Amino acid sequence: MWLLILSLPACGTIDPVIDNTHEICAGLAVVPSVEATADELAAVDEALALWHAAGVTGLVVGDAPDLPTVLIRFQDAAPLFNGVYDDEAGVIYVNHRLSDARERAVTVAHELGHVFGLVHVSAAVRLSVMNPNNLTVPPTRDDWLAAMSLGASCVLDAQ
Repeated sequence: MWLLILSLPACGTIDPVIDNTHEICAGLAVVPSVEATADELAAVDEALALWHAAGVTGLVVGDAPDLPTVLIRFQDAAPLFNGVYDDEAGVIYVNHRLSDARERAVTVAHELGHVFGLVHVSAAVRLSVMNPNNLTVPPTRDDWLAAMSLGASCVLDAQ
């Protein structure tokens, strides 16, 4: 199924609306699939730490009964695909073949950006976790501010 989802843009059927999003300040339970390896679980932890460093504090790993949930699945995909957020199902897919720990964590963080409603931004505009095909730039304060501008209910601190 993932390969089908990834092939849709090549067919010209791009859906420009991210349907299933979560407010960046409302908290979110990030649940890796049971098949995730220890390295993949570490990437999820690191991705949440990267967002935390940018100002997002409400992310937790695992089920949390009072929080909305997003599932993360690691599956094999073509080398050009790092990850995708299936906004219809609310599931993040990350390429199982990503072998670099930092690249894997940044990919998870990038897909979480889509969960927060963020779209791609060109590196010519600003460095961002949301740069297309990004494997190196972690979430920035500007990424957090961009997500907050989508209607977040939390109060911006003075950092």
